[in-house]
Formats: sequence, structure tokens, C-alpha cells
Amino acid sequence: MKKKETIIKRNIIKDPKASALRKKTRERHRN
Repeated sequence: MKKKETIIKRNIIKDPKASALRKKTRERHRN
């Protein structure tokens, strides 16, 4: 779990726009 969290944090720091888009797509799939 800790490794995954660090990877997610690194991705957000590297590309905040991409991470935001991923969150939006996940929300759309839920709906």
C-alpha cells in the first residue's frame, strides 16, 4: 500500500493535469 501511495504522489507531482483527468475518468466510470 505504501509503495502505491508514493507512486501516486510522484505522478501527481510530475503531471498534475494528467492525474486530474484520471480522477475525472474514474468518476465517469462510477456514474
